[in-house]
Amino acid sequence: MGWSWWALGNRPAVFPVLACLLGVVFGPLADVPWFSWGFVCVLALLAAWVRGARAGGVAAGLLAALCLGAGLGELSADVPLPPTGVRVSLEGTVERLGEHGFTIDVAQVNGVPRRFRAALSADQAPPVLAGQVVRTEARLKQVMEAANPGEWNRSEWAWRRGQPVSGGYSPARLVVLTPPAAWRTWLATEHRALSRDTHALTEDDTAAALLLTLSAGQRAELGDELEDAFARSGLAHVLSVSGLHVAVLAFSLFAALRWLLSRRMSTRLRLTDPRAFAVPLALPGVWAYVLFT
Repeated sequence: MGWSWWALGNRPAVFPVLACLLGVVFGPLADVPWFSWGFVCVLALLAAWVRGARAGGVAAGLLAALCLGAGLGELSADVPLPPTGVRVSLEGTVERLGEHGFTIDVAQVNGVPRRFRAALSADQAPPVLAGQVVRTEARLKQVMEAANPGEWNRSEWAWRRGQPVSGGYSPARLVVLTPPAAWRTWLATEHRALSRDTHALTEDDTAAALLLTLSAGQRAELGDELEDAFARSGLAHVLSVSGLHVAVLAFSLFAALRWLLSRRMSTRLRLTDPRAFAVPLALPGVWAYVLFT
């Protein structure tokens, strides 16, 4: 059975989603502030509500979706470059931790509100946890593109997530402004216990680092040499706990629960369709794994 424009239009979410995606892609090219897109979006929604299901209302609804996508795209793309080459005071929330630094979601630069991300590094592990608000001094530099064509780097990925700069900070000048959340403290304790047990079982630092990376997303212990080897082989994506890992876990949990629920313990407890129960029971386990990694 082939597709037709009538069948496509009969699915009410298709064209609004396409209009929103077009706005995300082409909206930032117009160099219009996000609040202007938001104002036009509100007017278009009002027009769509007044006109209803008539042609004018449908066109206004699509225009609202287009403006919504353009506003979101402009918000994501509008990352002004902070001061580089000079020492500045940064205040923000710790987002990610590494073996020799962290990524901070900056809220203030020298006391002035600014929004961007920065990757800060030092010669030791930071004494903080993700989610804590910190203040520190750092000398920032712009994230540059690869010097050689085809060279592997993370500049495009960093810019897409609003991280235009990196730099170094002094651990002695790091001021922690908020305590860590209780669940993050528990999570850090479990990560350390898992790392200790994995190293004890494998008795090989390289193998333990690889197992921790693949199973729990603990990539900090993975050496540069091993990462470069995976990058040269084209298998660097295997080292990231991504949708593939989550999908494998979800399917495994679903299959195991479906098998358990399909076992007939008695006539009264027999389930006619175990899949209807296996799916909602597997979801908490999947989200627990996502949270742990």
